[in-house]
Amino acid sequence: MAEGVGPGKTFPGTRAPPRTRTNTGFFSFHWDTLVGHKAMTTSLLRRGAAYYFRQRVPVDLVSRFKRPELKRSLGTNDPREARRRVARVRARADDLFEHLRRNPMITEDDCESFARWWHKVCVDENWNMRQLAALDPQAKALNDEMIATRADDEREIVRELQTGDITRVIFHAGLELEESGMAEDADENSADFRRLCAYMLRGALEATRRAKAEDEGDFGYSPRDPLFRDQRIVPGVLTEDLVAQQANRSQPAAPPITSPPPPAPSGPTIGDLMEPFIAEKTKLAKVVPKTQMDYRVSLLLFMQVVGADCPVAAITGDDVVRYKELLLQCPANFRKRLKTDSLEEAIRRNDELPEAKRLETLNGKTINEKYLSNIKTFFTWAKANKKVKESPAIGVRAEQPAHDVSDERDPFDLDDMKKIFAQPTFVGCRSAHFRHELGSVRLNDHHFWAPLIALFTGCRMNEIGQLNKADIVQLHDMPHFWITNASDDQKVKSRAGKRYIPVHGELVELGFLEFVENTKDRRLFPEWKMSDDGYYSSSFSKKFARFLDSADIKAAKKTFHSFRHSFKDAMKAARLDNRTQDLFMGHEDGSVQRRYGTSTPIQEQSKDFLKIAYTGLDLSELRR
Repeated sequence: MAEGVGPGKTFPGTRAPPRTRTNTGFFSFHWDTLVGHKAMTTSLLRRGAAYYFRQRVPVDLVSRFKRPELKRSLGTNDPREARRRVARVRARADDLFEHLRRNPMITEDDCESFARWWHKVCVDENWNMRQLAALDPQAKALNDEMIATRADDEREIVRELQTGDITRVIFHAGLELEESGMAEDADENSADFRRLCAYMLRGALEATRRAKAEDEGDFGYSPRDPLFRDQRIVPGVLTEDLVAQQANRSQPAAPPITSPPPPAPSGPTIGDLMEPFIAEKTKLAKVVPKTQMDYRVSLLLFMQVVGADCPVAAITGDDVVRYKELLLQCPANFRKRLKTDSLEEAIRRNDELPEAKRLETLNGKTINEKYLSNIKTFFTWAKANKKVKESPAIGVRAEQPAHDVSDERDPFDLDDMKKIFAQPTFVGCRSAHFRHELGSVRLNDHHFWAPLIALFTGCRMNEIGQLNKADIVQLHDMPHFWITNASDDQKVKSRAGKRYIPVHGELVELGFLEFVENTKDRRLFPEWKMSDDGYYSSSFSKKFARFLDSADIKAAKKTFHSFRHSFKDAMKAARLDNRTQDLFMGHEDGSVQRRYGTSTPIQEQSKDFLKIAYTGLDLSELRR
């Protein structure tokens, strides 16, 4: 997005008014002035001999106070005096609630600015897709598909506005609030945020209607929504007003030469903020214990670079670069292999080893996706909580050789699949304990079903292990897997990871729905226990590795995850379009088509899913 165009920056003819913000500090400041005449003894709480005022915060204001209820000592042990005081406090609390409702955190001007910005983004992307269609066959196919579904998109957005479904824009709204310095407002459950998303949906609707008119050769479309009638858009180009606005943005003046040097930054250190950061991530993002430990390790190593006493406000980009440079010299798994927690000591010990015995150093991928990513996440949180003005970690990354992502794992080929599903686990074994020996016992547990589900859904191992019986749902008159984080013990890798995947006809014929119906436990596979790292997949991963050895499949790049690659290849062979493939794989590719969809497949996509087949693989012997 071009500078000067995004939300938080005014559009022609608009003016951003002063923003009214209120948090728990505001309420605390006004406690002594809470007086009135209405008796409300229902808010009176006694603890020991003391009396307290307690009031639940209205649902629409919880995000403003950052807590579900207000509680305050009334400063008296006399019940009569307590009743008089609680009445006054409650009356003024009601006044405060009403004041906050009249002064939203996200103002009306904010909503209009976001809507007009999103309208331009959508118009630009539709225009860009038309231009690409003349140059690239894949873009042409996508553009043709968008044209064919334009009327459906329009009806769907209208339905979303009617029902309050903000899924289409929720990610973009949260991201742009953060980039506009309004990250604290990105509470997806707040009334202000949902109102902002509704305005953005209006922008998407007008862009879709404009594109629909242009599809039919009408380039004189006039917006039906009055909010956009005076918005002049030249697709792909900043308007003169916006360019002028960008040029006129005030820049902070340099301090005069005679000014004294600024005082040294002070404030909390990484050590002070580390546990509150991890606690908030754990509570709100359901971070698992393994990720909690990764955060601690990364931050403790970074503290070795900047010093334990260094305030976070004093940390610079140079410090983060220094951290990256040390990691590039550091041996992988150095704590266990070199028996030290010090980065510099690990580097020194490794350098002292004979060249032939030196340990391989950390690669760029691990540094970027683990150590630096954790540091960036911490500073993003610190900025949102007003501990730093800007994140010093932005843009810092380790270079790594270009490679094909598909090289990380190999798919199972047809011979591999025949070997796997000819094992006693699937065709008949001696017993559940001796499942690797041929016999007459037909297993009906996770050893049997997990690989088959992976083969016909492409699900990750942990997504299968956390499935509940209630996650097999009906959609379009077909059974679907619902991959979700709805339960406390469930998680998904990303927003796009929440998705519906049809139950393939092959699984139905093998008896999967009967297995689900007969399951007595809440979870489909209660045998999978959550490990200390917070994942269900950890123990089963080791068991499946041993299973592959017994099946004489010993390639290092073939693991349970290979089913996911095989499934991707099967979707390509069935000629499912890229948009549908991304939907079922749980991929967020950031392209234009992703904006025009949700995690719920349309009926045609679910039907097309049933075309997926593994030619030459006969599973009839596994049927019940």
